[in-house]
Amino acid sequence: MKRILVIIFLISLGIKSQTTQKGSLEFVEVGSFIHSISLPFKASNGFIALNRSPGIRISTSFPINENTFSLAYRLALSFYHQKGLHYGLHLNNQIALCYGKLSFLTPEIQLGLGYLHIFQDAPLYKFENGGYKRKKDWGRSQLTGSLALGFKIRISEKARLDLTLAHQIVLQFPFAPKADVFGILHNNTYIGLRKKIR
Repeated sequence: MKRILVIIFLISLGIKSQTTQKGSLEFVEVGSFIHSISLPFKASNGFIALNRSPGIRISTSFPINENTFSLAYRLALSFYHQKGLHYGLHLNNQIALCYGKLSFLTPEIQLGLGYLHIFQDAPLYKFENGGYKRKKDWGRSQLTGSLALGFKIRISEKARLDLTLAHQIVLQFPFAPKADVFGILHNNTYIGLRKKIR
């Protein structure tokens, strides 16, 4: 697992070094999302499920090329609470493909490879010296693959602000290989505010 995490880190550094040669920081974005563990669009209590705890995300972007179809490298850090299951801290490296021909609306597709660190939403205990003792939860490291579909809407050209909406599907793996469970799916519905830097 450590080797894979080092490879992800080196890939992200390589992409970042390429993008900084072609363009500077494009935007900073802050947003919130509703998180669920389910099949896509099959959450237990609906697509958006507003009764869930919201997560927060901060992200940034570095352009790779800028044409009608633009490519960019994006780095996003998210935190969420899946009530009754776990807390998650997710670092996601993404390649975004954007169609920029429309004046006020820009569709986007993002493919990502990331790192998820989860902490249980309950105390952990271990059996020791004939009794149970509380165990420290250092968390669990997992890899992720992700696909996000969404769009940005221009709010103000003068203030350089955009509204972003997206739905993201995340595969967490390897989840429980000894039990023959390769991975589990996460879904989140996201809304954010994007401030253009350049």
